[in-house]
Amino acid sequence: MWGYFKNARTLYNKNIKGHREEPRFLILTSFILTFIAARLIVYNIEFQLFPLIPTRYIVIHDIHVHHLVWGIFLLLIAGFIRIPQFGHELYRLSSILYGMGAALTLDEFSLWLRFNPNAYFGPEGRISIDAVAIFTLLLLSTFWHGAFWRRLFDFTLKYVFFRRKKHTP
Repeated sequence: MWGYFKNARTLYNKNIKGHREEPRFLILTSFILTFIAARLIVYNIEFQLFPLIPTRYIVIHDIHVHHLVWGIFLLLIAGFIRIPQFGHELYRLSSILYGMGAALTLDEFSLWLRFNPNAYFGPEGRISIDAVAIFTLLLLSTFWHGAFWRRLFDFTLKYVFFRRKKHTP
């Protein structure tokens, strides 16, 4: 398994790192991973999908703090550290924070439109999924690094289906 991650890192370093597409790649990757994690955590809280993983809502002074709030904070921090006076070296961090903040904020997009916390799981909550899909498509439309994705896909197929099994006598 570590060999897979090592090869993926090599592909990243060769095809993405240092290229002008790198910030968009980091935004897309952190966006998708954060969105999936946020959904899993919320579903675990509501439906106990993973009972061994302790999760609960964050409540401060009897106020439920939605993850939309944390997303806004991350977006503000990402924007702040992209100010040119802080230097060019923070673009990776700001890209990752921006993707995470966008995911947490758009995951609760239905709350933007309706100030009803129950909208998240109701039919109205579907608009949050739609907002995430639209933003993901927007990111994908501005970023397509075919050689990287093709090589990673080929390597993943080879790793999953054609790797040699170690035989133990």
